[in-house]
Amino acid sequence: LSFVFFGFGRELAVDPGRARSQAYRLPIHRHWYKATIAHNTVLVDGKSQNPAAGKLELFERGADHVAALASCDAAYRGVRHKRLLLMTDAYLLVLDTLRSDTNHRFDWLYHNRANRAVCDVATETVNPAEVWAGGEYIRNARQGATDETVRVRFEDAETTTHLTLAAHKGTVVTTGDGVGAAVTDRVPMALIGREGKTACFAVVLEPVRAGSRPRVAGVHLVPASEAFTVAVDLDGPVDQIEIRAGDRPAVSLSR
Repeated sequence: LSFVFFGFGRELAVDPGRARSQAYRLPIHRHWYKATIAHNTVLVDGKSQNPAAGKLELFERGADHVAALASCDAAYRGVRHKRLLLMTDAYLLVLDTLRSDTNHRFDWLYHNRANRAVCDVATETVNPAEVWAGGEYIRNARQGATDETVRVRFEDAETTTHLTLAAHKGTVVTTGDGVGAAVTDRVPMALIGREGKTACFAVVLEPVRAGSRPRVAGVHLVPASEAFTVAVDLDGPVDQIEIRAGDRPAVSLSR
C-alpha cells in the first residue's frame, strides 16, 4: 500500500524501491531497495512485509476531491491494514488504520525529495540500524517523542512539503535521509512510530511554493468502530472528511 505524490509538476513523495540503478548483487538491494523501509507505507515491528497484494475497495472523483481506499491483510501476519488517500487542490490526506489482536510497533514511513527534513520534536541522535531492518542506510537520524500534533517540513528551494499528523499519546518521530537512486543520492525521510494493538495515522501532506505559507493549521481525528472523521483546519475554514470503511466504504468531504 505504498504511494508516490506529485505537486507543482514535481515528484515529491518518491519510492526509492523503484530506483533504476538497482545493485542486485549487493546487500543494499535486499536490505534497502527491496525492503519495506524504502517505501511510503507502514512498517510493523521494524521488519519488512511478507509478499502480499492490496485490494482496492473504493475509488471516486468528487466535485472537490479524488479518493482511493485499499486494504491488505497479508503483509504482516495477523495485522489488518487499510489506507485512504484523499486529494484536494491544496493537500493530500493519508489515513492509515492498522488492527491486530496482539501488540506491535507501527512505523509510518515517508520519503520526500528535498534538501532536508526538519521536525522540532526530533532532536536526539539515534542509530536507526538498532531499530529497523535496513536502518543502516539512514544517515543524520534524529528522534523525539510527543503527545501533540506532529509537524515535519521537507525543506527545498522550490517547494517545501509540510507534513502534519493528528496528535496521539506517545508518538515517536524520527527524521533522517535514506538512499535514493544511488548511495550518494540522499532523500529526506520521516518515520513516525506508535505502539499497541491498533494504530491510526491521519497525515496531511501540503506542498507549498517558495515564498508562500502553508494553509493547513491542524489535523484532528475522531475514530469510531467502522467510521472516522478527519478535520483539516485550513487556517480558518475546516474541511470535514467522513470515512466509512466497512462492507460498503464511502467518503464525503464538506467545507
